[in-house]
Amino acid sequence: MPEITSYGSTRGYLYVTAPVLLPCVWVLSAALHQSEPGGALGACRDEQLLGSVCGGALSLALALITIVLVAATRVPGGTARVLQISEASRRGQARVDLLRSDATLRRWTGPIVVVDGSGPAACVRGLFRPRIELSAKYVARLDSDMLRGVLLHEIEHALCGDPLRGFVAEVAMRLNPLGSFLRPEFERWRLAREIACDRHAALLGADRAALADALVRGARFRSGTAVAPGVHSGHSGALELRVRLLLDDAEMPCACGSRRGVLRGLLLLLAVALLPHGLGSEPLDSFHFAVDETAAELLG
Repeated sequence: MPEITSYGSTRGYLYVTAPVLLPCVWVLSAALHQSEPGGALGACRDEQLLGSVCGGALSLALALITIVLVAATRVPGGTARVLQISEASRRGQARVDLLRSDATLRRWTGPIVVVDGSGPAACVRGLFRPRIELSAKYVARLDSDMLRGVLLHEIEHALCGDPLRGFVAEVAMRLNPLGSFLRPEFERWRLAREIACDRHAALLGADRAALADALVRGARFRSGTAVAPGVHSGHSGALELRVRLLLDDAEMPCACGSRRGVLRGLLLLLAVALLPHGLGSEPLDSFHFAVDETAAELLG
């Protein structure tokens, strides 16, 4: 059986996203390539359009972008939350700011905020400029060792871009007609990422027992609508597994290499986007020509 954190690797992530993400990137790039002046050579039925922008190909690209944007707006948690500040959150913020003098916490230069409200105990929000959010009530229930472990855990999520990756995966599954069959695999990826972040936090000096205690306390909060899972994940089976692994001295070090995996994934997308420009845009060319032929017969 594969080591549990292997499910949180780039391979596990692409298993969920690639069936939609790679074809969408290729079709969009090919359609934009066809829409360029002269790019639709052999595809447009009307040769007079070959020296100008091809409206059909451009329309296809815009339609694909619109479909993706509509699917993205239906994913919860993609927008920022309005911060609620109180005396309790100010006290919690002062504790967090004091801990940030720790060298291992200074790796994260982004914002860490303590807020009021009914959101999750701890999570990372924001797709392109992530911030770590902690519930003031949750922070009040943690001692310094627990709070440090939670911060190290969430920093790992933020550094690995888990909010954005989770959001993209949700959009891909909503666009995929068979996306419901991939949901269990996505949940396995999320759990593997949680375990990987637990392990990275422990490797950076977090007290294992304190972090395990913080996980149990965090599970008592509602999960809210966070884009990426955090210490608030409260599924009983997953929580028990995470606690047992944290307290197991024989636990294997995490070798998922998630940050390197993000770069490899981006390079793969770039390579797919460049393919139509280097090797041509078949079979989209044939599809484009067939649509033009059909339209000409119907209108003629």
